Order: sequence, then C-alpha cells, then structure tokens
Amino acid sequence: MGNNRIAYDEIRSALSIIPNVCHYLKGDFSLIRGDAEKNLSLITAQKMSLETGENTYRKAFGDNHPMVAFALQKQCILYIDLKCVQNAYKYFEASEQACEILKRNLREQLDSCNTDFLSNYNIDQHPILKRQESLAKRIMRNQGAW
Repeated sequence: MGNNRIAYDEIRSALSIIPNVCHYLKGDFSLIRGDAEKNLSLITAQKMSLETGENTYRKAFGDNHPMVAFALQKQCILYIDLKCVQNAYKYFEASEQACEILKRNLREQLDSCNTDFLSNYNIDQHPILKRQESLAKRIMRNQGAW
C-alpha cells in the first residue's frame, strides 16, 4: 500500500504542475504572436497579445515572475516605438519594479549557493536585467525627442 500512496502522491503532484506549464506556454505563444504582429504592423493586435501574455503570467505565477517583467519590457518597447510617452513610462516603471524584485531574488538564491562556480556570477548579466538597462538608456535617449 505504501508504494501505491507514493505513486499516487507523485501523480497528483505532476498533475498539479500541468496547468502551470500550459499557462506558461500560452504566455510564451502570446508574446511570440505579439512579435509576429509587430512585424506585420498589426499594432492593436500586438497590444492585445502582449497584454494577454502579461496577464497569463501574472495569473499563473504571480506578479513577481521574471516573465511578467519581460512582458512589461515588451510593452514599454511597443509604446516607445509608437512615441506614446505616458504609456512607455508606465510600463518602464512597472518593469523596473519587477526587475528590482528579480535582482533581489537572484541575490538571495546566489547567497544560498555554496559553490565557487556561481560566486563570480554578475547578476546584471541576467538577460532580463540587461534588457532593462538598455531600455533605460533608450528611454533617456528618447526623452529629449519627445
């Protein structure tokens, strides 16, 4: 009976993960669709796809998930391209907050690791954080143009 209980618990655990995987894929596909819509100049559709991706990640994983920051960055870029200053700043500030949380979480994870391999890891090299840095430069560069 003990083995059956263990197997049952493992199956239940796996089944509880499946919906999150599906949400993650839905979020990913929404962002990919947004990129395709951008290339086709379908701005309204792109906005909807990016919002769908962000909302999907938020519902499945919470506000502090790195992909929420990534979706916010994509929305900021959209509004920079559209020269919509207020919306660009709104999404930039939201992505900045999400990146601060990501940084803090990465520091905590690195501090808990006791390996030499990760001791020299530069958190600022994380792709989402690097993107935020370049986004900040782009916002500052475009500030004078607006």
